[in-house]
This record gives sequence, C-alpha cells and structure tokens, in this order.
Amino acid sequence: MSGLPSFPATDKRKDPRYKWFTARYGDRCWELDAMDPNDLRDCVEEAIKELIEPAAWERCEIVNKAEQQSLKTILAKWKTV
Repeated sequence: MSGLPSFPATDKRKDPRYKWFTARYGDRCWELDAMDPNDLRDCVEEAIKELIEPAAWERCEIVNKAEQQSLKTILAKWKTV
C-alpha cells in the first residue's frame, strides 16, 4: 500500500487480531479511517486505474451507454401504452 501513511504492526500487538494480521499482511499497518476521505479516494482511484485496460474500459463505456439509451427508449414507450 505504497503512498499511504503506515506504522509498525507492533504498535497493535495487544490487539487480539495481531497474529492473524501480521501472518497475512506483514509488519506494517494502515488506519484508513484516520485518513482524509478525499486522499483515500484518490489513492483507491489511482490503484484501480492502474489495473484497468483503457481500450476494454472504453468498450464497456460504449456498451453501457447503449444499454442505458435502450432502457430509456423502452421505458418511454411503456409509459405511453
């Protein structure tokens, strides 16, 4: 979780989940609820965008817009019946 402020997991060693956490995630902790929500959103958005294939995303956007328009057309005709 680069870019996010972290601290040593040992700071939470009294927490009953300490062993479980360190076994799965290592020796660093992040308290996301202590972050500014806008900063957290920006970090999450950036991480997601790194995983998205732009061409595939654009195709999905085109399909979604066509489906929305189709539904609007169907609903408009349905209301007039």
